[in-house]
Amino acid sequence: MYSVLAFADSAKTPAATVDRPTVEAAAQASLAWLKLFDQGKYGDSWDKGSSLLKGSIEREGWVQMQNQTHKPFGSVIKREVADERFAKNPHGLPPGDYMVMVYRTTFSNKKSAIEIVTLFLEKGHWSVVTYQAS
Repeated sequence: MYSVLAFADSAKTPAATVDRPTVEAAAQASLAWLKLFDQGKYGDSWDKGSSLLKGSIEREGWVQMQNQTHKPFGSVIKREVADERFAKNPHGLPPGDYMVMVYRTTFSNKKSAIEIVTLFLEKGHWSVVTYQAS
């Protein structure tokens, strides 16, 4: 599995240094993917994920993991962007463009959470590499 969490922590290029349409496209892809996630459609979220996500965990394992770790948070009450970070060819990951979207989120069963969605520009489209919440 790729060290995406370490990448998210070390991505130092603020998205403000990247052209706005690139950042907006990544943000839109992130939110569209999160919509599936918020609806509990974890299998669909895996289906819409990047080849990197699919190469790191099987669909059934992804669904099971999210049912155990994410589902207990409950429904989303509020989600706001806390940070956006861009990286090109980060260490430990396949070469390419990556965006890390960090959200401050309030769930019905978890009042304060940080969500990290890492995306990869694959075949001209932003696709989710992984998702973490704490």
